Amino acid sequence: MIRSFRGVRSWVLLGLMVTVGFGGACDNDSGVGTGVDAAGNNNTGAPDAAQIDGALTDAAQTDADTVDAWVRPVGDAYVLPVDPHDAFVHPPNPFGPAMVLDTLSIQNSAVGLGPFAGVVNPDIQTGLDEGALLIVIEFLDLDSTTGVIDDSDVTLVMYSASDTDADPANNFSGTGQLTVDLTTATVITGVSITNGAVFVGAGSFQYLSMMMPGLGELVIMDPEISFQVGDDFTAITDGEILGAVPSRTLDLMPNQTGFGNPTGTVLDLLAASIFGLQPDVDVDEDGHLETYEDQSPNSPALDESVSICFDYFGVFDDDECPQYPEIWDGYSIGLDFTAVPCIIAGATP
Repeated sequence: MIRSFRGVRSWVLLGLMVTVGFGGACDNDSGVGTGVDAAGNNNTGAPDAAQIDGALTDAAQTDADTVDAWVRPVGDAYVLPVDPHDAFVHPPNPFGPAMVLDTLSIQNSAVGLGPFAGVVNPDIQTGLDEGALLIVIEFLDLDSTTGVIDDSDVTLVMYSASDTDADPANNFSGTGQLTVDLTTATVITGVSITNGAVFVGAGSFQYLSMMMPGLGELVIMDPEISFQVGDDFTAITDGEILGAVPSRTLDLMPNQTGFGNPTGTVLDLLAASIFGLQPDVDVDEDGHLETYEDQSPNSPALDESVSICFDYFGVFDDDECPQYPEIWDGYSIGLDFTAVPCIIAGATP
């Protein structure tokens, strides 16, 4: 099934710091995320009628025995939305009740990144246990912090954090002291909590990014988040994040799993190696799912690396084709998580 996927597209480079954050709303004056830029040009990421007609015309002129393709002009490439994190200033009141994720895992399923779960989940949990991956959820604007949590207008803030006392053994004790990074803060306003249940629907945010130990930076487009808050803020259970990971993001992650091509990428492992998984989310909304293969006329060797990409607009015979501006489809993902109380001992910067 082709699943249509909304949201601004994201270009991500690997980093070394543990980060978590969401894309926020874009300034309409910038043209980003509005569908039209300041000059009146299409900027939605989805091709307009003229682009489609041009692509089909060029495709019809292409010799079927060659591997060539129409290439969308650079000016029409998708863009990363304005980073919303730098402007965040925490309210003057003290930090609110906070929870730190103590478990996080990719859901094991037969679609999207589900078959990949068993390979990377141990590394993710190790990152949590060793303090390399610390994600904190803070609750602000609460009517009450005791008993059953019912509130119609709560603010959630998600941060990347570091271990204040550098002792990971007490991070999940319920009183672990953590320092949050304000530059990674994501502010989610107007959240309703009903009998402890929290739900943030898809479309509320453009993207979520987090550094996954042993995997690299994971970007989830248009995330949906839900969880259950225990009475008196004693725990978070039944946490779930749903969304899609663009192929171009996976193509930037080195394959550190020990499977497939050791010098390849996660996308190589998924699409051109033992998993044989193709995208299941139509990120660019062209009505067609892109596919990737190993062998191509220009790279006939079977080396477990993507060397050819098949897109609605043409065929791209190039080892770098996953980074072409036409290539955006991705893999569905589900993440399960739980969290325990913690103390926000400070903030940086």
